[in-house]
Amino acid sequence: MASADSSDEWRPGADGPDSDLSDLEIAAPPPRRFSTFGQDSMNSMVATAAEDRALTKRNQKERTFKSLVPGTDRLYLLWSNGFDWFRVNTLKQNLTDTPNDYQLERFIDGIVRHIGRRTATGTASTIAQLINDGLATNAQIREPLWITSDLIRRMNTAIIKDAMEEGTMSWDCIILSVVILSLQSALSARAGEIGRSRDYKGEEYLAYKDIDIRWVDTNDGKGKLSCVITLRAEKGKK
Repeated sequence: MASADSSDEWRPGADGPDSDLSDLEIAAPPPRRFSTFGQDSMNSMVATAAEDRALTKRNQKERTFKSLVPGTDRLYLLWSNGFDWFRVNTLKQNLTDTPNDYQLERFIDGIVRHIGRRTATGTASTIAQLINDGLATNAQIREPLWITSDLIRRMNTAIIKDAMEEGTMSWDCIILSVVILSLQSALSARAGEIGRSRDYKGEEYLAYKDIDIRWVDTNDGKGKLSCVITLRAEKGKK
């Protein structure tokens, strides 16, 4: 078997003066799409870092389970005390150490064999305290706007009338606009469930394959169209 000659190994400069790539400049990758999102709030946190460090530490030390509802306070303390007891007696942990998700997972796994239900503790207490201090709110932050079928009819009528009187570059676009408004109203859907919203790249929209229209015979002999529509991009809890 022939052995490779060490002189055949590549060495910087072996192929000429320009073969050393140490001075080759590689272009930096493009900036991330959302790299500057939230920059204002982050700059604000940097400006008040020392103050926030002291304030949040003091608030965390002084915060107690308090929701202004005695029954809720009792449940908070019930679970908090139970978790502390489990950490000390079962897991042999020091309460001065910060608990982690591994300990919480074991506590939940163990406690369900003794108690039939679970509830939130520290996080819910923190939120309740922020609401009590006026730093957060659970009130409705904007007025809901309801679009009735009558308003949709008037909008569609105006769209078609304008196209007939003023002309249009494409009746396809006019018909599409009318269909979108009608579907949104009939399905009680959001605009982003009919058309693809910004930042989505997949099939998060209503496609032709999601609409099944069939002719159904009726007793009066006239028949009617029956339509089954599948929304594949529902947002929120519906």
